[in-house]
Parts: sequence; C-alpha cells; structure tokens
Amino acid sequence: MSKARSLDLRQRTLAAVQEEGLSDREAAARFKVSAASVSRWRALAADGAVPMHGPLGGDRRSHIVEGHADAILTVFHARRDMALAELQAELAEPGLRFGYGTLRRFVNQHRSGPHLRAIFPISIKRLGEITAGVRLRCRFTGRKASYRSVRISRATSLGCQAA
Repeated sequence: MSKARSLDLRQRTLAAVQEEGLSDREAAARFKVSAASVSRWRALAADGAVPMHGPLGGDRRSHIVEGHADAILTVFHARRDMALAELQAELAEPGLRFGYGTLRRFVNQHRSGPHLRAIFPISIKRLGEITAGVRLRCRFTGRKASYRSVRISRATSLGCQAA
C-alpha cells in the first residue's frame, strides 16, 4: 500500500531537480522515492499547484449506487420481504447491476427503522414457507440442514436439495 510522502520531502526532491540539475531518476534514487513520483510532483509544480498528497484509501465508488438510491428503494419497498439476491435480480432487469456486498452496504446505510432492516440472503419467514415440511440435505455431504441455517442462494450453489 502506498504512503503519503511529506511536503518537505517533495519540496527537497523538486529543489534537487531544479537547482542541482538532477534527472528524475537521480533525484528519486537520492531521496528513495519512485521516479514516477518525482515526475508527478514536477508536473504539479509546473502547473503552479502545491505538490501535496491526495486522499488515500476510502470509498471511491459509493456515489454510483447512491445515484440510483430512489430506484433501489422503490424496488425494495414494493416487496419488503425480498432477499438481497432477489433485489439484485430485480434491479438487473432495467440494467442496474450491483454486487451483493454493495447492495448490503447500501441497505444497511439507509435503514431507518423496521421498514429497512438488515436483509439476510432470504428472510426467515419466506424461507420457512419455502421449506415447510421439507428436510434439506446436501447432495455432496449428505448432512442435514435446518431451514434457519440454510441460505437458499448458497444452498442451490452447493447442491442442496429436498431429501
């Protein structure tokens, strides 16, 4: 992971390039930074900007899902007992494709009471209706699974079926 270099180091490196006539690579070797960094700092200084570091890490793409917040919440409010996988599938129909984790973070950030709760892969109520009177077994391991511990999306991908 990259580290932000201090403004003092950046200024000393630029001074070595400008005053001593060092190349970018020579200055980079002297101050133990990359030649690309020296080149970038020189471009910033040439534009008249202070060669400060920008923000490191953090969220850079939540604005994409936030831009479609109204559409996501409309689909969710239409049927509140849906699982995240179902929400994901319904959003994909009009062309809104988001990852499972992205939707989970979005819903958790926007929950504001009982109507927007943390959604599990399938709601316990719906899972109970689907599996009422059915004992699930994994066809690979043969182990039983209670309906509370089975996630339908995972169960189908792992080969679980009604026993």
